[in-house]
Amino acid sequence: MTERKATKILHGFLSGIGFSFAFVLVIAAALYVYSQYMRSEIESVEITSVSRWKQFDENAGLAIMSHRPIRTENNLEIVGVVENNGTDTWQSISIEVELFDSEGNFMDECSEYISSALAPKQSENFKVSCGGCEKRPLAEFDQYEIAIKDASYQMKQDDI
Repeated sequence: MTERKATKILHGFLSGIGFSFAFVLVIAAALYVYSQYMRSEIESVEITSVSRWKQFDENAGLAIMSHRPIRTENNLEIVGVVENNGTDTWQSISIEVELFDSEGNFMDECSEYISSALAPKQSENFKVSCGGCEKRPLAEFDQYEIAIKDASYQMKQDDI
């Protein structure tokens, strides 16, 4: 009887190993299929997000069309017009003014954002304030440089 019990136990053990092996194979196959599905989903998200985002650069078409300084006792304001000559809409346009002395040494900088969206062929007035006060006046300067430093791409409605 003990030999019969041992045989039954052995058969049960081998059956368990067989079922376990089959179970592991099914789980492995399911994980493989799922990972392939997720990989294709991630790739499609990457392709979509690339087409919905653009880096601001010199090809954006944004240009400062005019600017002029307005001095007060302790302040400088640069007023002007920025225009979008490109094909995309841009927002949060960052304009920077750098101040230099007569020898070309950097003295100070100031910046401002145009928060509204600027569609192609549109222009917008801006004012960059380089503020000082009586106790801490604006640094002495002889010249300034003005530039658009950054902007955020606004997606077109058909891209959404």
